[in-house]
Amino acid sequence: MEIFQNIFEPLLKKIEQYVKTSLKLYKLKSIDKITALLADLIFQCVALLVFSVFIIFLNIAISLWLGEILGQMYFGFLSVALLYGLIWIFVLIFKKTLKNRISDVSIQKIINQLK
Repeated sequence: MEIFQNIFEPLLKKIEQYVKTSLKLYKLKSIDKITALLADLIFQCVALLVFSVFIIFLNIAISLWLGEILGQMYFGFLSVALLYGLIWIFVLIFKKTLKNRISDVSIQKIINQLK
């Protein structure tokens, strides 16, 4: 029995150390993947915010310009509103296709991050 303890005790300690080290490594890899996903999400949100502000000012400029061309300012804003109404109808018609495409792209992005 003494021989058994002398031989297998160091081996069991090494196995225990290996398991602990492996768990730490998996935790660190998980943290790395999660922070990469969060950083990408935050970047996308900031980019969306900046793009939204750009689009708002561009729409105001186009509305004012069209209003000047059409003779009344409200005609310019009405024209831009009608354009967005048409886009909204288009989105409603292709809602299912757009949702599936967005879902597929999101899943691919997550799978690529986990590799």
